[in-house]
Amino acid sequence: MDNKELDDLRREVEALSERVRRLEGQLSGLAVRPPAGASAAGPGAAPSAAGPGAAPSAAVPGAAPSAAVPGAAPSAAVPGAAPPAPVPGPASGLPTGEPESLESRIGGLWLNRIGAVALVSALAFFLKYAFDHGWVSEYGRIAIGLATGVLLLGAGEHYLSRGRMVRFGIGLGGAGIAAFYVTIHAALSFYGLIDPLTAKVLMSAVTLLALGLALRRNLVAFAVVGLAGGYLTPLLTSGAGAYVALYTYLLVFSLVILAVSLGKRWHGLSLLGLLFTYTLYIAGLNASHPGPNAISPGELAAYMWFLSLFHLLFMVAGPAGGLCRREPADGWLIAGSVVSSLLYVSLAGALLFGGHRGLLALALLGWGAFCLAVMVVVGCRGQQRDPRLGHWMLVLAFGYVAFAVPFGLDARWVTVAWLVQSLAVVALGIWRRASLLRWLGISLLLVTAGKLVLVDLAGLETVWRILMFLASGLVFLMASYLYQRFLGPQQGQAA
Repeated sequence: MDNKELDDLRREVEALSERVRRLEGQLSGLAVRPPAGASAAGPGAAPSAAGPGAAPSAAVPGAAPSAAVPGAAPSAAVPGAAPPAPVPGPASGLPTGEPESLESRIGGLWLNRIGAVALVSALAFFLKYAFDHGWVSEYGRIAIGLATGVLLLGAGEHYLSRGRMVRFGIGLGGAGIAAFYVTIHAALSFYGLIDPLTAKVLMSAVTLLALGLALRRNLVAFAVVGLAGGYLTPLLTSGAGAYVALYTYLLVFSLVILAVSLGKRWHGLSLLGLLFTYTLYIAGLNASHPGPNAISPGELAAYMWFLSLFHLLFMVAGPAGGLCRREPADGWLIAGSVVSSLLYVSLAGALLFGGHRGLLALALLGWGAFCLAVMVVVGCRGQQRDPRLGHWMLVLAFGYVAFAVPFGLDARWVTVAWLVQSLAVVALGIWRRASLLRWLGISLLLVTAGKLVLVDLAGLETVWRILMFLASGLVFLMASYLYQRFLGPQQGQAA
């Protein structure tokens, strides 16, 4: 090999080494500057990595090994490169990696929260006391309240921006947001300086401020304050009498809360929003009809319409969270679907049981069909790795059907329907290897047996009594056969 071929080989090795250095720097997040003298070398240039004594390059974390060049050593370490900056973790007021003691949690968290509540309570008592004794002017009192809120919120932002004493900053910021709510309510209720619409707009702006800070700082505590203030805004401004305006506001605000909950994975917010929504729904219903006054057909339709929309909103939150992210649904969201279903059945039963039992049965059957449709959609979207969601949708579907049966059938046919349904659920649970479904079927069988003994035994004619006990015995034996045939003692325990 002559000198010209050696020079060409050296230039190729230098070019490859430089390229590897740049790729390693990009992988490690470093801004790599080429070392001095790394320009294209002439015949007398020193090779970047030649000879058997060349030192190997420093290892770069996460970098892929460079392609080997025959006769060439690994690339040299990047001179003067600074180590990568540490990635900041989630803000917290505690040293990382150390377990938090009970004393630290009480002293650092709960004392902070109690102090924040005490400050807001002191501001509310001051505004009321100043109103009773004529201290300062009305506008001056409102200005004091707003200034207090600004100071508390600013102090909280100061501690949060420094990244130290985060819990202390959260407490101050939350107290500042609450001070805004209290001051606006005082301007409306104590002093009459603003009308209810203006107060509602101002409180809504404070709610958006709290949610914006929660998203910006990634702090769920601010979201909880904004959630509570947002749901209490109708009660603090106009009360719960105008149920159409109240329910419309609840529907829009619940959509916002669910969007924040799903977007940030703060799934506890959705369950908290559900409880607020149904509580205010009941408050609006009682405020519009405080006594045993009959509800007109138009009002009944409006109540059922909003109730169904609320239920639909929280019912689909669990499946939507899993489908949108293509991951198993969160347990909080599934719990919200179950709690919403129980509340819907209770409230719909209270509204329709008196004179619209057939309509109630149809509504429950419709929701059962909806749950089955959701289960099918979940399966078609490739979510078989999350069987828990499909099983819970199936449980809710059979639950709706079980509740619909007594409202749409005669008492003796209720027993027959429950026997058939419970056997179907047990068989489906054995087929799907789902203990949740099997337990649901067993529970319905036991409830049916109790009804047969306590109700049907005394109320049915002899012929029907014989038929009912015969059917019950056959169903119980068939369920037992399915357990013994397809599960067995050991498999049943394992499943």
